[in-house]
Amino acid sequence: MQMQNRGTLFGGGIVMVVLGIIFLAFPGFTMSFFTVLAGIGFLAGGISAIAAWWGTREFGGGGGVLFFGILSIIFALVCFVHPLALAATLTWLVALCVLIAGIAQIASLIAMGSFPMRAAAIASTAVMALFGLFALIWPPMVVQFVGISLIIEGVMAFVFGLTSKQSF
Repeated sequence: MQMQNRGTLFGGGIVMVVLGIIFLAFPGFTMSFFTVLAGIGFLAGGISAIAAWWGTREFGGGGGVLFFGILSIIFALVCFVHPLALAATLTWLVALCVLIAGIAQIASLIAMGSFPMRAAAIASTAVMALFGLFALIWPPMVVQFVGISLIIEGVMAFVFGLTSKQSF
């Protein structure tokens, strides 16, 4: 079990560092790519909602589900046609998620008690939360903030995997 956890930390750390480098090297592509992925999600949700409405239409009601489905498909099409236009909205959402995740992770790390490299884990997570806050203040830099945050978290996961002697 111990080697599985260490392997997960190694692999996850490497993936985060690679993603962070991609975010930093190609910020426009990264935002467009994730906007298109969000569009795919909205399209799937819209089709699913319309299918749910279609299957239950004889029972009456369900207009809200149909409206949600149509609105989701329209939003998906906008994601596909103008990905950078929606990138600003996604920027705010990503920044907010990074800030909230950082605060939640700090609370969890504090609650866990003492473990090797606890201070470093809290410090790196605080940097991540600060990046989320800075991205809310300075939205055009969100991709760079997320990229740097991924690299820091990836290095911390990799180092934690190297130094961890116990299964968790």
